[in-house]
Amino acid sequence: MGMKKKVCYCFGIPITQREYHQYGVDVFKARGYEVYCLDLSLLVSEVLMRTYDPPQRYAGKEMTTVSTWDQAAAFLKSRRDSLAIVTFGLNQATEPFYRLLKEEGMEYAQYAADATPLVSFWSRAVSTLRRWDVARWKDAFLYHKKRFLYHAIPPAALDLSSPRYLLAGGRRYPLYGLRPDSKTIIVRAHSMDYDRYLEQRRTGGSQKGRPYGVFLDEYAPYHPEGGAEKEKQLDAQSYYRTLNVFFKYLEDSFGVSMVVAAHPRSRYDLSPDCFEGRRCELGRTVDLVADAEFVATHGSVAVSFAVLYEKPLLFVTSDDFNRSRVGDMIRATAKIFRQKPINMDTAPSTSTVPVLEVHKPSYRSYKEDFIKESGTPDKPFWEIVADAFEAASR
Repeated sequence: MGMKKKVCYCFGIPITQREYHQYGVDVFKARGYEVYCLDLSLLVSEVLMRTYDPPQRYAGKEMTTVSTWDQAAAFLKSRRDSLAIVTFGLNQATEPFYRLLKEEGMEYAQYAADATPLVSFWSRAVSTLRRWDVARWKDAFLYHKKRFLYHAIPPAALDLSSPRYLLAGGRRYPLYGLRPDSKTIIVRAHSMDYDRYLEQRRTGGSQKGRPYGVFLDEYAPYHPEGGAEKEKQLDAQSYYRTLNVFFKYLEDSFGVSMVVAAHPRSRYDLSPDCFEGRRCELGRTVDLVADAEFVATHGSVAVSFAVLYEKPLLFVTSDDFNRSRVGDMIRATAKIFRQKPINMDTAPSTSTVPVLEVHKPSYRSYKEDFIKESGTPDKPFWEIVADAFEAASR
């Protein structure tokens, strides 16, 4: 491949100012690349976009937003000499985009980092049958059928092109897009959270004062991408009431205060006091985890920070979660760490105190599988990617 000093980021959801920089745009600009950004969210995330507009949405001169596939085709045709960097996965909504890439003969790099443990079809089936929930059995079958069709069938059978690059993070990197072929260059980097870990190690100082535990918020009742799922929407009032009772239970059990690491897309400025006066911080998850006594989570991808800093983890479920796919996902992640999730609906009424421990073999395995493989460069993700692009063009 000849040197392409042009890259085109393709986004499936709107990005914020902060995410714009986290995606390494500045890295490519510093190396002399022309950088374009294509926002396809109105086409591939239609349900989400009915109600969602992110805070501090990036709308710089590099960003073009399209609302029809004809507009998307025209954009790609005029930039067919660019290398596309695809940040979303292949599904029914995004398939037309991958077809456009092939029609224009455009090479692309498929993002494949930030993996989380998957729930196997059979685990989900057993969980569903235990409740004799026919609707969930059908949902599980269709969910995995779609994954099989798009990620197990060779790209040629779908008349689509395999990626030129696969930007992998961890040993068990996810095949969000099409399967790689023999010509695909697998760029072995790490998760994006590892970038923030590197930054915190370099610039962050300990701010430890009164002992605290940190909760990795997922903005569960309001999460913008939750609206696109078929799960029943959580009742916000009930969820936060139960969560605060659970926080009090943890505070009494361990003699700490609970601090909330707000989800990056949360808008607690638009919501009432969800955490009853507890400290809630946005954009400081890695710093909060670094100095915490332990980390409580439903199963956020940010468990990576707890693994990297070797903090005890508590996995938190609920009766509502256990009636949905979310409960299956929480159990799958907790199992990796040899834990059973704590039900926040029932735990506060017991006299049992959760056990705080770090099973180091499990932490090492999780790091290798989902964060960073041993031997990969200890430098920012997009620097590794840019190095790979340039090495392949020599």
